[in-house]
Amino acid sequence: MPAGTRARFARWVDDIFTRRRNILIQGSTDLQVGFNVDYRVRETFVDLHGNTVPDSRVSYVVQSNSLGSRERLLPGKSHWLQGSQVIRRSFGLQRTPILYSVRRVMIGGTNVVREAKYRFYPRWVRGRVKIRLLLYSLRIQSSDKLFGFGVGSGLRLTYPNGHARVVRFEHGAHAYLNSLPRGTYHVTIMAHGMNSSVPVALTRNQNVTLDVVTYLDLLVFFGSLVGGALVLLLLRRPTLRARLHPRILLRRAARASGGAVVLIGCLVLLGHVGNANAAGPAPPRQPVPVLAHYYSWFTHGSWQRAKTDYPALGRYSSDDVKVMRQHVAWAKLAGINGFIVSWKSTPTLNRRLAQLARVARSQHFKLAVIYEGLDFDREPLPASRVRADLLHFARTFGRNPVFNVFGKPLVIWSGTWRFSTRDIATVARAVRPRVLLLASEKSHDDYQRVSRFVDGDAYYWSSVNPSTYPDFGEKLESMGAAVHQHGGLWIAPAAPGFDARRVGGSSIVPRDHGQTLRTEMDAAWQSSPDALGLISWNEFSENTEMEPTVRAGSDSLRVLADMLGAKFSSRTDFDSSDPSPARFGYGSTLAAGFGCIAFTVLLGLLWRKGIRNARRT
Repeated sequence: MPAGTRARFARWVDDIFTRRRNILIQGSTDLQVGFNVDYRVRETFVDLHGNTVPDSRVSYVVQSNSLGSRERLLPGKSHWLQGSQVIRRSFGLQRTPILYSVRRVMIGGTNVVREAKYRFYPRWVRGRVKIRLLLYSLRIQSSDKLFGFGVGSGLRLTYPNGHARVVRFEHGAHAYLNSLPRGTYHVTIMAHGMNSSVPVALTRNQNVTLDVVTYLDLLVFFGSLVGGALVLLLLRRPTLRARLHPRILLRRAARASGGAVVLIGCLVLLGHVGNANAAGPAPPRQPVPVLAHYYSWFTHGSWQRAKTDYPALGRYSSDDVKVMRQHVAWAKLAGINGFIVSWKSTPTLNRRLAQLARVARSQHFKLAVIYEGLDFDREPLPASRVRADLLHFARTFGRNPVFNVFGKPLVIWSGTWRFSTRDIATVARAVRPRVLLLASEKSHDDYQRVSRFVDGDAYYWSSVNPSTYPDFGEKLESMGAAVHQHGGLWIAPAAPGFDARRVGGSSIVPRDHGQTLRTEMDAAWQSSPDALGLISWNEFSENTEMEPTVRAGSDSLRVLADMLGAKFSSRTDFDSSDPSPARFGYGSTLAAGFGCIAFTVLLGLLWRKGIRNARRT
């Protein structure tokens, strides 16, 4: 046999005694013997740049195979892996290859591979499996909070497994750490000042600047307050200069200024603590709400069909609450005020809408729904089904404040152009007292047909190409005027691009590095909308998605944030690519601050009493 392989007996084709009897009776010598073949395999490790990672850095490797077994292996050693299994079939014995998956590679107490990403058959790897590890670099720089110059002699780095090491600054107040396993680290700058441990979630190469409140900052700050308070005291109380001895005056002034300094300092410190623990400024709210169409129909298997790009969060399920939280957080940072959720009443979509509503309420985010009135074949649902579903929505979600966008829950009825006027009137009479019901008509004349029965219109126009349809802005203005003429709400569409070839379409609208989104947003604003309907947050089949993706990154959201005056960051809640906000250890100072306030009040009362006694004398 070739080097690095060995065979082990597995089984006969049938019972050995039965086979021998058949040989004697029939004179046949056709015997089948099955052997399992093992292969000697050794794992090697490289970083993301292809550089070799020493085996000594790896604690252990965990592998599993298609037979259901899982094994923990030591790195740097070759080991035998069963490459095939002999199975009995009706025609005889058959050899089936065994698939292996790398589940874990542990360095520094953290797993540095994505589970089951590396799969292999021992027969084909030629004795060596190369595993690329998630190791990143971290550049840390410290600076004075007030003056900005570099401070500190080094830093203390605590690894995810609790191990700590001291890193000295070599050239300036910065350090470069290479080949760190992914995970959450805690960094403490060694400087004379108010330091605390700052968490840094390392999931890509990062440059981090940490500000340190040094003793010099505190001296300058409190010294300025003391000087200012002393000057104000002397200027505002001229009678004291005449009545009191200078030495007594200075002593009392020092007490007063000290109390004022403590009081003001405590108040400033309290404000600083509040700012340090805040999650960051909310994006500026626009006069016109910006709502993005949102789809919650994804399962892990949905990503295997008709997709050319994938979410940066991974191929998620819409049941994942962590994904919902991240979507809402990203949308708010980009200036989006709410989601228009694609929905019809099913147990799955009802559950997901309820979960998203809880997330949105906790983050002060708005929701509306677009009711999918057409089935998979683009045929209209029965009007009775539409009526029942919308009444169910009104009963279940109508009182939830997250759905209160314009005074009532907002419902867009998708596909109204396929329903008769009679059906629309029947549904509208039942649901309009409880919700704002918007049609989804596509032209001025079409909206005139239904305007008596609805509260407005939301046009879903994802495939318009501004470069080939230069008059699309005039069409939006015409529709907006028609809706407003009847006192309705007008939601104008805008999309970053379009490509539905994977789902049977033929037209392509290139994103043009964000210019398409800018052009369509400008046209939508020109139509005097009551809200802007972005198409879309996560419609990956038509490639109108704006959420961060593997290929396009966060480009669309950054363009949107720039137009809305927001500051977007691609920070994630559960797999962060940016360091967490620096939070200094002000807990004990906060408690001392309340004590300072009480002491200052008492000191002020005693001081006023002393002034009165001095005036009497």
